[in-house]
Amino acid sequence: MEYDLVRSLTTLITQISSQLPQRVPAAPLELHEASYARVGRLFAEREADIYRVLNAMIAASVTSPRPYKVAPIPREQFELYEAMILTGQIPHEGIQAIIDANPEFAKWYKERAKERF
Repeated sequence: MEYDLVRSLTTLITQISSQLPQRVPAAPLELHEASYARVGRLFAEREADIYRVLNAMIAASVTSPRPYKVAPIPREQFELYEAMILTGQIPHEGIQAIIDANPEFAKWYKERAKERF
């Protein structure tokens, strides 16, 4: 399943990049700005698909039976994991694995829970 998710994400990014014009170093600044605007539009059009695949990848990595611990969560991703927990994308056993492997996240999450209620 995880391989399929990685392949899906790669396909999405390949589809977007195939629609981009080739960058020409000597091109006028206006052309470069137009290219950047196009990149933004292309990613915006597929944003929901990209996030759906990324969220599925995270959920799959947390819930897959593995003989080793869950990796530490970087501080800048705490809100993402919180949202996934609150929306039910990570099952209970996955939540417990995250909390066990990330005491800093567990403390942060408990504080946020107090604010919510």
